[in-house]
Amino acid sequence: EASVKVRVEGKITGLSSLTPYATYYLSDTDGDISTTPGTYTKIVGRALSATELQVKYDLRTAVLT
Repeated sequence: EASVKVRVEGKITGLSSLTPYATYYLSDTDGDISTTPGTYTKIVGRALSATELQVKYDLRTAVLT
């Protein structure tokens, strides 16, 4: 049995190498985010700094498989 934690709103700290003020999208690479949209354009949030991401994710339009 596996479990996963998903944050759908709020601030994530302790990240690295983010581009401040950039919008981040789901990536085509599993478990990754990118400043370039993947195949399906889905905004994850906006970088507040190089180490903090403000998450705003709308689960109503997310497709989980």
